[in-house]
Amino acid sequence: MIVLVALLAIFTAIRAYTQSAHASGVDVAPGLVEVSDGRSSLGLGFGLLSSDGGRQGPWSVLPLVLQYRSGSSTVTLSLHGLSFLLAGGISLGRAIVIDRPTVGDVLSAGGPVTVAARLDGDVWVLGSDVTLTAKAVVTGSVVAIGGKVKADPKARVSGGVHRLAELKLPFVGVLGTRFSAGVLAFARGALLFVLAAGALLLAAFYLPRLLAGIAAAASTRWRETLITVAVAAVAVPVATALLAISVGGIFFLPFLALAALSVAILGGLALCVRLGAWMRRGTGDSPLFLFTSGLLGLFVVSLPGLAGVAAALFRGPAAAAIAGVLRSVGAAAALLLLAWGFGTGLAQIRAGQRKG
Repeated sequence: MIVLVALLAIFTAIRAYTQSAHASGVDVAPGLVEVSDGRSSLGLGFGLLSSDGGRQGPWSVLPLVLQYRSGSSTVTLSLHGLSFLLAGGISLGRAIVIDRPTVGDVLSAGGPVTVAARLDGDVWVLGSDVTLTAKAVVTGSVVAIGGKVKADPKARVSGGVHRLAELKLPFVGVLGTRFSAGVLAFARGALLFVLAAGALLLAAFYLPRLLAGIAAAASTRWRETLITVAVAAVAVPVATALLAISVGGIFFLPFLALAALSVAILGGLALCVRLGAWMRRGTGDSPLFLFTSGLLGLFVVSLPGLAGVAAALFRGPAAAAIAGVLRSVGAAAALLLLAWGFGTGLAQIRAGQRKG
């Protein structure tokens, strides 16, 4: 969830280029990453909101556009950005096997993908191969950049198969090793911790009263929090469905999601402050105390997930089992923190409005 806010703040609108391929090199610009070998180029564009990207509705939140150009020919694929976040994100250097019906797009860098069931989405594979068995049914497109596509004659792909093996992607082959993939996964988790710490710093110094109030309400307003979480679990899907089928309501969905995420993240950070203050056995409402206590609580909450990624670097079934358990505990802790933080934050905001 934290990475969603970071992406909303960083990614700019998608920029389209119509000129011929650039000279050999790599360009990284706000909203665009482009690799060229002098004859062809591969561009990955990041956007904020699109009315035509993706197939999941008239609006696409955080759209991703992959564009391949070679001479006068161009291949462009548009995807709904949230599908990556909700389905676990980008897979780095790890083999993916789709053996049961799956909804969502698949993007693998440095790891092979095997499709042996129905997949409602697109398949992107960078620097590796794609295997489509006889049971494979892909409603989107299959694209292998720098790899091969092995398809059974009975496999069905609605959007077509694109094989661009002649384009070599720099550094993608390094992702194929288990150690490098684990290091990158640990770096991604550490980056999430840094982003969360940055959000905590801003909240502690610019919203100290609200942050301290939500932290204090974690124990005094637990009944209201529980009711708020239960009502939100029913009301949010209903409100989303009503807005989605209305004429103008679909426009407000991204802003509604951003508001809900902001409350959940602020509430989650406040719970980290509460946890850190309890561990320190101290109280206070100064920005420095709120930040240091929240940083301690955030570290405790993030520790199982980071330890699970680190355990995955070791070989053996025992290490793999421990890594899986730790990652599950970390994911459950983060989900519970955001859900309870949303309820606590909303309950405290409502209480403040009643007093005002």
